[in-house]
Amino acid sequence: MSRDAVDKKTKKRNLSVARAKYIYDYLAKKGVDKKRMKYVGMRRKFPLGGAPELDRRVEILVTYVGKAE
Repeated sequence: MSRDAVDKKTKKRNLSVARAKYIYDYLAKKGVDKKRMKYVGMRRKFPLGGAPELDRRVEILVTYVGKAE
């Protein structure tokens, strides 16, 4: 099992979850329905291969785009 990095604000080992939740909350604030979204922290499962301090990203997967009305 891979471990997550430490969130400096909360001192908890959940940094990837905190980042994903921040983007989720931002999109909800901008009007995206929370029922259409979910967030997942991937911990250190898929590193980019560089230095760990440079491996900070949030990926968004769009699974459906409806027709414009």
